[in-house]
Amino acid sequence: MNYITEDQLEEMYEDYLDGIYEHSGSPFDLSGSRVLQEVDPVAYRCGLSDYADSLCQDGYTVENYNDEYIETCQYCDELYDSNDSTAEHPDDYCCIECEESNHEECTE
Repeated sequence: MNYITEDQLEEMYEDYLDGIYEHSGSPFDLSGSRVLQEVDPVAYRCGLSDYADSLCQDGYTVENYNDEYIETCQYCDELYDSNDSTAEHPDDYCCIECEESNHEECTE
């Protein structure tokens, strides 16, 4: 699973902005992301949210954006999307890998 934390998301977004808004010849040493964050924090947050949404559409799981179904497997402690779970019983929360192996290696 491709899981991105909030800190990683913000760093990726700032790298993205800084790549687009390169400054050259300016007497000020300010990055594009810093300028946007300080001049228009609402636009920065909206852009960050849009950036997170685009990552989610590309199959990533972004902390606090689409992780309402992210669970920790009780057998192997790996993160998994409970919507992708094939468990027959809703209370059998487990990752697909453990379900396919019937927990044999997890319970040894």
